[in-house]
Amino acid sequence: MTRLESKYFVTATKMDEAFLRLLEKKDISYITVKEICETAGVNRSTFYLHYSDIPGLLAEVENE
Repeated sequence: MTRLESKYFVTATKMDEAFLRLLEKKDISYITVKEICETAGVNRSTFYLHYSDIPGLLAEVENE
């Protein structure tokens, strides 16, 4: 795995974990991309680099 691939997966993991933390506090319909990004410490554009939307993120988390 290259350094770039490693960074990609670390960033995705940060967003996954941020999403799960938010999901513990509130219903999925009230979670925003902005909140996920702020919690994970990433830019909104980074979110969309990895996922098309919140249901896409949810599907990814469920697959793991």
